[in-house]
Amino acid sequence: MAANAYVRGILSTGDRGVLVTGEVVTANYFETLGIGVPLGRPFRPEESATPGAVPVVVLSHGLWQWHLGGRLSVVGEQVSLSGRAYTVIGVAPPGFTGTLPGIPTEFWAPVTMVESFVFSGVQWSTDRNPGTSRLYRRGTRWLFVKGRLAEGRTVEAARAQVETVFARLGTEYPATNDKVTASVLPAADIRFHPMLDGYVKAASAGLLAAVGLVLLIACANVASLLLARGAARRRELAIRAALGAGRGRLIGQLLSEGLVLAAGGGVLGVLIAWWAGSALSGFGTDVFPMPISFDFSIDRTVLGFALVASIATAVLFGLIPAWSSSRLDLVPVLKELTEGIGRGRLTLGNGLVVGQLALSLVLLVAGALLARGFLAARRTDLGYDPRVVSSLVFDLQMNGYDTGRAMTFRQSALDAVLGRVAPPALPGHQRHRRQGARRPRVGGR
Repeated sequence: MAANAYVRGILSTGDRGVLVTGEVVTANYFETLGIGVPLGRPFRPEESATPGAVPVVVLSHGLWQWHLGGRLSVVGEQVSLSGRAYTVIGVAPPGFTGTLPGIPTEFWAPVTMVESFVFSGVQWSTDRNPGTSRLYRRGTRWLFVKGRLAEGRTVEAARAQVETVFARLGTEYPATNDKVTASVLPAADIRFHPMLDGYVKAASAGLLAAVGLVLLIACANVASLLLARGAARRRELAIRAALGAGRGRLIGQLLSEGLVLAAGGGVLGVLIAWWAGSALSGFGTDVFPMPISFDFSIDRTVLGFALVASIATAVLFGLIPAWSSSRLDLVPVLKELTEGIGRGRLTLGNGLVVGQLALSLVLLVAGALLARGFLAARRTDLGYDPRVVSSLVFDLQMNGYDTGRAMTFRQSALDAVLGRVAPPALPGHQRHRRQGARRPRVGGR
């Protein structure tokens, strides 16, 4: 079992600092995940023995390439993180960016160095929380634990063992562990974050339902067009039937034409998805105070879904027009009599039109309610005029300030804002920005 938590720090390179996202981990983190360290070595147990005593760091491959020039001699060198020198002991493999999808990890440090960074992960604390630091506050739960099952063991067995441990902790430490439970999940079931997946799945289900309704409307529209096209081709189909083509042959011909149409729509949809994924890949670079990188690439799963959806829609919505168009009364059709049109086709077409109108009405109402909610949120009275208010967010701990220096600097900054004194000067490594940001940003709080 290994534990990790997310932190942020400032990587100082020359006269400029860069806000970076990292993890503090237990010594067996890479070993438990089965991740090798191709350059250098992973952490050793003694490096996590004493809080704050061993400042060592493993860099991500991207950070090593972009900010340290990809030098092979980087192992053994020192880098400055949040005003403290860390010795580089290794570089992670190129494909490994941490355990949280979407937020790539740029460095790893021993869990005992957590007080040197700004904590950025998910945590929960009780009212009674003895301890002088994060490492010793039993009532603060901030680590996520990952375990590798032994041969032949199951997740259910691991869950039962963890529940037993937590029940014992609740008895031994009732002030901080009473009624506290643990959730044990297989890693394959986690898509983004174990505490946020429920919200992500709910939002994804709503989006999928909306897209499905749009697909149904489009398919009903195409089916109506195919019905009209089939009615216009009834004389052609009647001639084929008179020449010996059976009903199955006619249905097969019409279905094959529908499959070609569906294939064209599927290819166009994949191209639009590829373009949209490329546009969304850069979303968040200039918005969030940490790197956001979601993978929107078109893989075999997406292509397989597009293929199955195209075939299913072609068969489902192409079979009805094909079946209807193949029901021919040869003599009236060949004589071009109007009785050959048939009442059934008009009824089916009317039903498709009614279905389109109903689904469109549902989407229009849902969209109107959503827009109304956004407008209502924008009109919420905040109690003040936000147009004339500016907000400056900064974190002096990430710059290596202790409490005394931080209070002094804050008072000097307030005096400078009010025009009483000149603004205080920051050392070079404390002027930092998020890489790729459009304007300077002072991260943290």
